Amino acid sequence: MLPIPKAILEQDIGPTFHNVWAERYIHYLTEEHQLFGDNTLYRQTTGFRGDLAFNVSIDHEYPPNVILLSIESFRFHDSRYLVGEEDPSNLLKGTNITVTPNFDRWAKRGVSFRNMWSSLPTSRSLESLLFAQVPYDNVVAATAGGREDTKLSGLPQLLSSKGYETFFTTEMKKLAESDMNITRDQWDGPEQRKFSWGVHDDVSFQLVGDLLVNKTKEQSTRIARGDPKKPMFITHYTISSHTPFRARPAWYDEMEKPDFSALYEGEGRPNTIKNYLEMRYFTDMELGKFMDRMDKEGVLNDTIVIIVGDHGRAPEFNKSDTRDVSVTRVPATIIAEGRLGESVGLVIDDAVEHYDILNTLADIVGVPDGGFVQDGVGRSLKRKIPFADSVLLHNADTDHDMKVDLFPDLTTEEQTEWLLWRDIGRDLSRYFVDRWDAMSFGQPAQAGGYLNPNNDYTIGETINDGIQDLAWSPTSNVLVSGSWDNYVRCWEVQQQGTQFNAVAKAQIAHEGPVLCTAFSGDGSTVFSGSCDKTAKMWTLNGPAQGQQIAAHDAPIRSIAAIQEANCVATGSWDKTIKYWDTRSPTPMASVQLSERCYAMDVKHPLLVVATADRQVHVFDIRKPSQIYKSIQSNLKFQTRTIACFPDASGFAIGSIEGRCAIQHVEDKDKRNDFAFKCHRDGSDIYPVSSIAFHPFGTFATTGGDGTFCFWDKDARQKLKTFTKCNQSITTGKFNARGDIFAYTLSYDWSMGAEKYNQSQPSVIRLHSVAEAEIKQKKKPGTGSRNSF
Repeated sequence: MLPIPKAILEQDIGPTFHNVWAERYIHYLTEEHQLFGDNTLYRQTTGFRGDLAFNVSIDHEYPPNVILLSIESFRFHDSRYLVGEEDPSNLLKGTNITVTPNFDRWAKRGVSFRNMWSSLPTSRSLESLLFAQVPYDNVVAATAGGREDTKLSGLPQLLSSKGYETFFTTEMKKLAESDMNITRDQWDGPEQRKFSWGVHDDVSFQLVGDLLVNKTKEQSTRIARGDPKKPMFITHYTISSHTPFRARPAWYDEMEKPDFSALYEGEGRPNTIKNYLEMRYFTDMELGKFMDRMDKEGVLNDTIVIIVGDHGRAPEFNKSDTRDVSVTRVPATIIAEGRLGESVGLVIDDAVEHYDILNTLADIVGVPDGGFVQDGVGRSLKRKIPFADSVLLHNADTDHDMKVDLFPDLTTEEQTEWLLWRDIGRDLSRYFVDRWDAMSFGQPAQAGGYLNPNNDYTIGETINDGIQDLAWSPTSNVLVSGSWDNYVRCWEVQQQGTQFNAVAKAQIAHEGPVLCTAFSGDGSTVFSGSCDKTAKMWTLNGPAQGQQIAAHDAPIRSIAAIQEANCVATGSWDKTIKYWDTRSPTPMASVQLSERCYAMDVKHPLLVVATADRQVHVFDIRKPSQIYKSIQSNLKFQTRTIACFPDASGFAIGSIEGRCAIQHVEDKDKRNDFAFKCHRDGSDIYPVSSIAFHPFGTFATTGGDGTFCFWDKDARQKLKTFTKCNQSITTGKFNARGDIFAYTLSYDWSMGAEKYNQSQPSVIRLHSVAEAEIKQKKKPGTGSRNSF
């Protein structure tokens, strides 16, 4: 390990600091290169140097094929071979179980890495494998290339310059059909293999195997004719073991499987762990079939195979950053039949990273004449590695304290050293991420692949499905979200001026997507409604589990805690609103609505319910069992959202047609009703996804156009439109003081399934609200060029 400075001051963390550490990490003893200008990364690499850790015998006149297999959600601890007899995190529970017998069997025939770290707990780790970048937390900047003038330097470019044909195959939906030249009926039909992520591994490994066998035969024919071999490089990305681990081919579902109960009994969420283990075993089984076939067909005699986990998984928590050792540490092996000599069976314990694969392969197959250009981090693993521990140049926000696993058992001195390495890694990671994103986008990107044009704080935990609702505690900066992955999540937002730090506290699960959330008046309890037709109550200071308090005959779309009436109201697609005493399983009252509940809000004594027929049913919650009056929405299209005025005299309502209406309850105030257009971009019209009132009486709207706007209804004036994000905003809420506006970047499905990017998770952002942004600018009636 490199010596760690005794003290690193904040003022020392700058470009010079980063360059020095990057030089020592990237180029330390292993790489011959020339920098282009004063730039740590952008360089011409002409060769490698240093003592060998292992060697791979290559005939450079007839170079071998190379296949890089990136295995979805493959954590290090699933491999008994790599874990060995010691298992410090005890994920294998003291058993001799291996979840991956086929990986283990083949890894013993190669050179394996016990201390490999993934760059990100998402599929974007592929971009580190291919281009050796510190993990970009975005999608566009990598395989898509970002801006059109962005030139990538990675494995495809390196091997193309060596005469390789390059292929990228994945099992993900449309990409699978185009990359593998297959049609939907070949994988999504009578065998019940419907899978939201795409093609299962049994199909894809068969097709990739066909490609390898056929190409190998073509190469033999070319060599026999005296023509160039045209070796090939394939990157293949599996997907069957992707969360939620339930989708599987019918034949595998019916097959007898190993008993993994010792690994999940007594754990939280045992069914999820069981499903994960069974799908990990499924992929391993198909990997074994593929490797055995390639061995039998003679393909492996002329192919180097790299197998690596794209990231790990912590199914016992369903939270990407809970266990660093589970989520970020992955197994890896290089198999080169007949080429490794005495290195067969070698297991390297030194720390290595995803982005080391590029230089490792360059060192194995040979550097092109004149060298090759690269712009990433990483070094050749073929050389002896001077790092004994992870440098942590990966996933800057992962919990590298490993509080659940290893950290508490370290000595005080070891903890201090570990934390120092962690902080160095986080600073370096952010430095290089921003550097790459600035080159690819022209500005830094942030979590989830979304641009952050308003420079707002992004909550570190991304969510792999749509976020439907947010709710703030009325007494503190505690935020909850409800999402389509069935979870209610909670964060405590620490605030210092305009700076935030969101700390994940806990989460609970429903059996279906969570459509609505709310807090009790004292902030101690969270309520949530779901497509599973139930509502739950969760006491934040108690166990992380929900208690069912309500049930409907259809999904619950809206929920509200009414402190003044000591009850919870639920609005459902079963065309009813019900009131519940949380101590009783039967409703206090139930009211029939004209149609399905699409939105609901309450501000004592006003409760409004917007229904599918564009009606707004108004309730005086002092008489909750009868509708006070029904009002027709002033908007012509489907209602999406509704919010009560702070003074309870009326409501703002938004529709899918990019319009809002301001409507009053009493007829005497109708002269003040009006409607206005919003969330439009030229001729493109986007839905209004949410409306939230500020304590000042002004309000915010969010929309499918990726913007949020602040408005003053009394002055009929737009206060501010914020810079457009590159994803729809599905909801937004002010905290109780009104100095934080939380909003979500999440696909809203308005463009249909074809536009859904499954690799792009949902994120929550926090905007620091300046008084000048949200306070009335002029007295009502004075007019403005920003008037509605």
